[in-house]
Amino acid sequence: MQLSRISLLVVSSALLSIQLGFVNVAFAASPSAPTNVVAERTSGSTVSIRWTPSSDDVRVDGYNVYRDDNYISTVTNPRLGDIQLAPDVIYTYYVIAFDNERNFSPRSATASTGGSSSVLPPVVNNDSGSGSPDGVVVNGNRISWPDDGWYQVQDASTFTEACAGTRFCDVSPGSYQVINHTTGQRFPNVQVSGGASSSPPISSAPVAGAASVSVNGNRISLSDDGYYQVQDASTFAEQCSGTLFCDVSAGEYIVINHTNGVRTNVVVAGGNTSSGGVFISASNALERWADVVDVINEDRVDSFFVQLEQELGFFQRVFFGGSALDGIVSSDNIVVNPPYRLIEDSDTVFDVSAASVLTCVAGGRIVSYQSPVNSGGSGGDNVFENCAVAENEYRGTAGFRDFGRGVIGREPFVNFQRVAGNGTVQTIDGENFSGNGAFVGVVAMSGWRNLSFSDSSDGFSLSNYSIERESIDPGEVRLANEILNVDGNQIRVQDLEVSETINGQFTVRAPFTSGTPLRVTIDLAFQDDIRRSIDEPPIDFPGQDPALPFEWPTGEVVITANDGSSMRV
Repeated sequence: MQLSRISLLVVSSALLSIQLGFVNVAFAASPSAPTNVVAERTSGSTVSIRWTPSSDDVRVDGYNVYRDDNYISTVTNPRLGDIQLAPDVIYTYYVIAFDNERNFSPRSATASTGGSSSVLPPVVNNDSGSGSPDGVVVNGNRISWPDDGWYQVQDASTFTEACAGTRFCDVSPGSYQVINHTTGQRFPNVQVSGGASSSPPISSAPVAGAASVSVNGNRISLSDDGYYQVQDASTFAEQCSGTLFCDVSAGEYIVINHTNGVRTNVVVAGGNTSSGGVFISASNALERWADVVDVINEDRVDSFFVQLEQELGFFQRVFFGGSALDGIVSSDNIVVNPPYRLIEDSDTVFDVSAASVLTCVAGGRIVSYQSPVNSGGSGGDNVFENCAVAENEYRGTAGFRDFGRGVIGREPFVNFQRVAGNGTVQTIDGENFSGNGAFVGVVAMSGWRNLSFSDSSDGFSLSNYSIERESIDPGEVRLANEILNVDGNQIRVQDLEVSETINGQFTVRAPFTSGTPLRVTIDLAFQDDIRRSIDEPPIDFPGQDPALPFEWPTGEVVITANDGSSMRV
């Protein structure tokens, strides 16, 4: 039994109506406000501003920085150098983060500068490789430092960044300042006079925490446990920062978690990335929704059973025996030893010692086990043992349980497979249920419990598909009322109170998801109170309540992708 389906069109029938013009798509929340904002003078005319990065359920794209309530710059990293300032003026700064959908965070707390600079003594060139006791060393054209924070090197006059996030920086002769953004320590007036560097490049070996970094095709994915930066391993050029993933060319890269200092070497071999960009966004929301609607409506699973109806004579998910089909013939009854355990429900188990057999002419057989006569049971299992019919082969168990008014019939499937002649395999596992749950009136129910379905032809798969549909129409059995119509004639009317619900969840992988899993939860409800004429033909009358187009005035469907992007309808 197939109850209410979801439709992308506005319809006036017992279908779920989704009016695309009124779909409410709720995307990523605003980022959190930046914290720990610090503004420190690095010279009489310059100020360095730094802060703890914001977090977001998708990604933080950048930060707007304000001085004395005036916007001054947008940056992607959690730092900024402000220049050409008056030496003895106190400046006040705050920062606002924004994400990829341009949702803006609350403003950060303010941070103010003092009126004069407070700096460390200069580090001078020393070709022997010695340097500041604090660990900044100049050797030839190389400035290097210990692995105790996230460092940045700037030109001392222009404040142009020379390097950031590395363990050393090869520069031209000149004056530089080195900043440890983890501790806030600054080393101004670092003098580089030139000459050959005697120390080899520093590389990072993989360290604990590498499990937070994964590679899929050209994408480096990062955990949401810190502020990450991805650098080219040979040039140390920044590829991405502050995101949850980074799409790069094939090569070697260094991934740095600046929150905890963990560095990881990764190798990207290239190839197709499972999902490019944010998987769910404003530009593709309706496309994603349309794809998920087809899954909720069980279109793919229904097509599978249409095949079984045509090939094996299935009817409403049940195989009743196919001796009338070409390729399947009746055979003998057999004694089963040891007995077959037929589990009807959690409290009822039968040991079946006899079974009937259908022979598949092209090979294999179907063994049918049914609950014993006079046992009170009403179920059975059809076990397909490599049954070949035409070009296909069938394996696994297709069962049936409980039939009759007032009960919900169940059709369990255990690793049931259809192997096509071209080698593709469709596999289904789980329990279908449908029927009328009431002796009086209509309480129609249908759905699946723990359905898994896969199709090797295109990689489509469902897992944990547990959806329940319920339709209640007690008005069908109510006594009719008699009223007078506008002409003074008596007509019979009936009050109806119809309700429907769809609830459940599932995970789907399909061509439209590019292999990435989509997790979907459903909680929808409908109710419509109407009064209608039950005379034939129906007669219009004053004050009648026409049936509404079938809509879902309450509830939601939530779709979440593996990269954290999501939408709510």
